[in-house]
Amino acid sequence: MKLYRAMSEQEFNSVENDRPFACKGKFKWFSPNKEFVLNRVRGGNFNNSNFCHNRYTHLVEYLVEDNLKVLQTVSTHEMMLARKDEPLLKVLSVLKIGGLKWTLYLMKTN
Repeated sequence: MKLYRAMSEQEFNSVENDRPFACKGKFKWFSPNKEFVLNRVRGGNFNNSNFCHNRYTHLVEYLVEDNLKVLQTVSTHEMMLARKDEPLLKVLSVLKIGGLKWTLYLMKTN
């Protein structure tokens, strides 16, 4: 399953192969719908993004194994991951998209 997350440049720079989820909050929100993230989240219509213009400047695409026991469906376009459950979600690959730069990081699969 592909999931998308918009984030700040600081969080984006912290995403690594061994730490695909760099956010420090208790929960992380994702969407399987890329257009939702690009238009709603990055478009200034989500979680104070219209007041903090640098809050959602980068996009990351995660390829994860389907695990609906770990990912909670919040709405039609949003899924939530509790930080404590991160180790239970198997990440297959991470595609970091920032500005015009595209960098692909492949995760080791065991």
